[in-house]
Amino acid sequence: MNALDVNCEKSFSHIVSKLPSYAKISIDTRTLSSGDVFVALDGKNFKGHKFAQEALYKGACAVVQSFESTFTNALAFCVQDPLAFLHYIARHRRYSIKGLCYAVTGSVGKTTTKEGIAHVLKHFGQTYFSASSYNNHIGVPLSIANCPPGARYTVFEVGTNHPGEIASLVALVKPDVSVLTPISEAHIGNFHDISSIVLEKFEIFTGQIGVLPYEYSFDAALKNKISWLTYGLKKGDVHIINISDHGEVQVRTPQGKVTYRPSSLASHWIEGNLGILAALIPENIDLQQGAEHLSSFVPLRGRGAVICYDLLKIRCIDESYNAAPLAMRACILDFAIRKVPGRKILCLGEMGELGVHGPRLHQELIAYIEQVKGAHIFLVGELFQKTFEILSKMGYSVYWATEVFALLDTVKSVLLPLDTLLVKGSNATRMYQICSFLEKWNISLIV
Repeated sequence: MNALDVNCEKSFSHIVSKLPSYAKISIDTRTLSSGDVFVALDGKNFKGHKFAQEALYKGACAVVQSFESTFTNALAFCVQDPLAFLHYIARHRRYSIKGLCYAVTGSVGKTTTKEGIAHVLKHFGQTYFSASSYNNHIGVPLSIANCPPGARYTVFEVGTNHPGEIASLVALVKPDVSVLTPISEAHIGNFHDISSIVLEKFEIFTGQIGVLPYEYSFDAALKNKISWLTYGLKKGDVHIINISDHGEVQVRTPQGKVTYRPSSLASHWIEGNLGILAALIPENIDLQQGAEHLSSFVPLRGRGAVICYDLLKIRCIDESYNAAPLAMRACILDFAIRKVPGRKILCLGEMGELGVHGPRLHQELIAYIEQVKGAHIFLVGELFQKTFEILSKMGYSVYWATEVFALLDTVKSVLLPLDTLLVKGSNATRMYQICSFLEKWNISLIV
């Protein structure tokens, strides 16, 4: 059939009525499955309508796009704004989600916290959570639209890189429990100052219960219609009592003492675990059981996973996915105190979207880098040039390039067996290429 011309949101309900109930929504033909609805989004860097025919060939049950088409024997709709349709169907399907709904935001650890909450909740009921870092104006509605109606728990990640974004996204999620991770200068280039970032993040608190780091509890008092739960390494409703020499952690909670063995003893990882445990309290989940399940939750690739290249006898801490200033500082300090069998190698990519604060925030890392005694240092990105010059004058073994590819051969020439690398940077710096390079090098030794 020919495309139906629909140019206003009021008619979106007509389109939804024509679609199979709860058909999955796809915006990417590479991952589309037979029976999905293909919503062809068009933007500066992508033209979804060019893949509509491919979507139908792969078995899409319908196509929603902004261009007229002459598809035959296909359910095709032409709308003025496919993204607006995606938001509409997300709102429509949100009403069918009856289980407990979580929303997670913050500057650091959003994805890990979202994944960790879901990791524990799946042991207590059907759990659905947003994939990867689907936390923006496309990822959030897509995640909601694909949520199965029978899920007992849903966990959505909400991000922001400009004022007002969280308010619009949380209006789609409508969370029962809102979880805040630590706040940093991430995206400060798009905000006035750190206080405006805090205000933006606090827009997440629209539900009945808020979970947040203890340090923000005084700000939370301003939103007195919400029940609050706090967490922190030293203070909060959920906080550390003791960490044994054997890696066993004792936690004080409203349910009493909980003991478990986390998969990492990095301070930022443990703090994230505390936030996850606090998020379980509204559902009255036994926190000892929750903590035991949390023991099997390990850092994700790009977010703290420890990769062992056995033939090279080298280890890599892969933090390459993102790098807010707070997370960068925490990772460097944890690396400084980490016990390793050989030398320490720092591979840092520049932090993005910091605006006029960028040069200062990169130079301030010098005080943290100094804590990593005897390290070889690799810096990537223009914002690290001044840091490189200062460290060079201080006598450090430091290397710098504007792009990561320019340093790969130098990294290879410096590495020795038993070395441990910390690889961290904004995703745009492609620091993950160091991990990929090491993996290929390791595999080449098999032959």
